Amino acid sequence: MKKILGLFLIIIFASCGTDKKESEENAVKAPTKLTKEQWLKQIGDVEKKMNENPNEPINSAVANIAIDFYNKYYLNFPDDEKTPDYLYKAGEISSALNYSEPAINFFKIIHDKYPSYKRTSSCLFLQAFIYETQLNDTAKARVIYQQVIQKYPNTQFAIDSKASIDNLGKTPEQLIKEFEAKNKKK
Repeated sequence: MKKILGLFLIIIFASCGTDKKESEENAVKAPTKLTKEQWLKQIGDVEKKMNENPNEPINSAVANIAIDFYNKYYLNFPDDEKTPDYLYKAGEISSALNYSEPAINFFKIIHDKYPSYKRTSSCLFLQAFIYETQLNDTAKARVIYQQVIQKYPNTQFAIDSKASIDNLGKTPEQLIKEFEAKNKKK
């Protein structure tokens, strides 16, 4: 009886090992290049999943998949008209998850490689904002805010950049006192 039980356990463990090995082999064999249509479907599916519960906090596992898909779409189809939008979404999600450096990099790619994109000015501003608010690098933020003012002088981002420069390094308490002082003068 012990021999039969032992043989049975060996067969079970061996078959589990085979399944794991087969799944690893299948993962390696899975196509690494998808067609444009397949990528669009994958992205559509993950966006649908992210938007299922809009009142709940972002699901970081799904968000990470979305970031990965957006990035891979960019790598495979850099000249596609959807690419800057996907990079922008990757930047927004990365920033929301406090992945500061990747967020900055996504916004920098858009600003540098897609100058005619409708949100190029916001991409430069957002880089500065992330340096200021997430990385506490006020020196780098100041430099980029100044670039926004120079490159996009007639935009709301230039106005916001000037205000941000004026308030760099100030504590919330200092900002409140300044606000209150301005209100007393009125």
